[in-house]
Amino acid sequence: MPASEGYFALPGGLEVAPERFTISEVLRLRAGIHPEKPLFTFLQDGISVHETVSFSRFDRQVDALANWLAGQKLAGKRVVLFYPPGMDFLRAFFGCLRAGVVAVTAYPPRKNRSLNRIKAIMEDCTPSAILSTGAIARDFERNFSEDEVLGKLPWLKADEIPDTEAVSDTFSPLQDATAFIQYTSGSTGTPKGVMISHRNIMVNSRNLHLHFHTHEGTRSVLWLPQFHDMGLVLGVMQPVFTGYHAIFMPPVSFISRPYNWLKAITDYQGTFSGGPNFAFDHCVDRISPEERATLSLSSLDMLFNGAEPVRYETLKKFEDTFRQAGLPENVMFPGYGMAETTLSIAVLAKGNSRLYLSVSGKELENHRVVPVDDSHPEAVKIANNGIPQGDTGILIADPETLAPVAPGRVGEILVSGLSVASGYWNNDALNREVFGIILPETGGRKWLRTGDLGFIHDGDLYITGRLKDVIIIRGRNFYPQDIEKITEESHPSLRKGFVAAFPVDAEGEEHLCIVAELQRTFLKRTDTAAIIETIAEAVTGEFEIRPWQIVLVKTGRLEKTSSGKIMRRAAREALLSGAMEIVDRRQFSTTIEAAEEPSSEPESLLDFLIGWASAKLNGGKPVDRDKTLAAYGLDSVKAVELSDETAGRFGFEWPPYLFFEGLTIAEMAAEGEKLSGKA
Repeated sequence: MPASEGYFALPGGLEVAPERFTISEVLRLRAGIHPEKPLFTFLQDGISVHETVSFSRFDRQVDALANWLAGQKLAGKRVVLFYPPGMDFLRAFFGCLRAGVVAVTAYPPRKNRSLNRIKAIMEDCTPSAILSTGAIARDFERNFSEDEVLGKLPWLKADEIPDTEAVSDTFSPLQDATAFIQYTSGSTGTPKGVMISHRNIMVNSRNLHLHFHTHEGTRSVLWLPQFHDMGLVLGVMQPVFTGYHAIFMPPVSFISRPYNWLKAITDYQGTFSGGPNFAFDHCVDRISPEERATLSLSSLDMLFNGAEPVRYETLKKFEDTFRQAGLPENVMFPGYGMAETTLSIAVLAKGNSRLYLSVSGKELENHRVVPVDDSHPEAVKIANNGIPQGDTGILIADPETLAPVAPGRVGEILVSGLSVASGYWNNDALNREVFGIILPETGGRKWLRTGDLGFIHDGDLYITGRLKDVIIIRGRNFYPQDIEKITEESHPSLRKGFVAAFPVDAEGEEHLCIVAELQRTFLKRTDTAAIIETIAEAVTGEFEIRPWQIVLVKTGRLEKTSSGKIMRRAAREALLSGAMEIVDRRQFSTTIEAAEEPSSEPESLLDFLIGWASAKLNGGKPVDRDKTLAAYGLDSVKAVELSDETAGRFGFEWPPYLFFEGLTIAEMAAEGEKLSGKA
């Protein structure tokens, strides 16, 4: 099989037979070459080692599970993986790959939370079983049994399978066979499952190796979710592909205390790490000078920034803040990728010191690229996302005609190559619109429409925005139609079908804005403040993100297309320009107010919660004990912060789902008192 079809020698000169060219076979071979070398180390709490496995140990565990799965007659069938972060998920995923089972990776369900998203995924991919741990199965089997769709699926408890020495060596998949399906995060109504083949995995793994110069001596330290593209392909599969040691921790360990991430880099002398743009801001905001003094980041060779729009200002602020902690110069690398291309598309090349390009913002509005000096009054700094690797090609095209645009123009980014997935599961109509676009100008080469806007300057890729409406916050994708549906159902005064959700840039970050029309009969007798609080509570309760701004407008103020679709861009432009006639609005704070120092006298849990909500969520203004924390904009990040502070002060941990169960602050305090008594 020639290189043009995705066959090549692996890092370290490892040769894999063409007929067995899979990441599972790479694991088997590396286990034979350096059996006792550590492969994965999991830090359960972000600090202490929970488990370390060598290449050979992990390979034997994968074999045991693959043997068992083969006996269940699941080869070629889809199985959904429900796992918390940790080693069990890694074993289950590789076990599926080795047994020829199509793993469906998804955000795991939350206890006592809506199963709408999970149900939508199940209905779309029609799996044969759920693979999980015995503990999770016992927690959720009863909930699922009450549902017509979910109740029919058998639960397979992988951690209860004996760890034997038996080896099965029969499975050898076709290169283009689907290895796993990853659902783009967000949508409950129309979930999109990207079909990733064994060839996609191998080709994109090689591209990542070329992007980041990984080698057998690399030590990665990551906290990214393992069941989605960046955490899965880069965090889990790249260490196997290249043969290095990977240290990882649960995302919540980073969110609650970002110091844990940088301290792990310090302790393990990590050479390679990274995360979404918000992670670097989170470190700057939450790591104190005293904590910074205990860090040593001098071992880092590459620190990537990806999964959401990269901002040069964030890179610069992080560099300036952690230079005193030994952060080397020129180790931060922006990158661009998506689930539809397995993961990576382009990354800033090592040795390229141009982190950004200053262009005229006014010209950019007209899709023209005019470089200017940094001091120019219209200068806008756009992060440099670098170049593709391997056979990946990038083309900038007119979004309407798909004809290549002239140099110096902004257009839609099109991508081609063997990393591009075959399409979305069970969605031929959308696949014809997005995948396999053939352009005569490129000799019949197939292209993927990314829906993102950008331009190429001196060979490097720059991202300027998005054509599609998806909202990206903290590296997660949210579909506006999902947010709009939850919003319009939250209160009877809101017009059905007349809600617009869209992203807005504010204070260097992307935030969620919601505009909703009031029904005419409610205009004169509505408590608009209560409606806004209800919307905030519903949205944060369902999606665990805090709206930046909620706006109520009069009937008939939101425009629709001739086919009845809400015009989100028109709503955004009207709001930002001041042209929108507003009935009421509320802007939630994007900055974290400093909470008052706790008094030396013991305070009640209720007093603590009221004071915390006032300082952290309401700009220091009073809060009502009979309203929910979500009504004041509590999101998942702030929930983790509150849980962390409560544990330190009162000695107990909140169940994560409890913050979004609709309990008032007073009811939360009562529940907390019960938990405190059990602690």
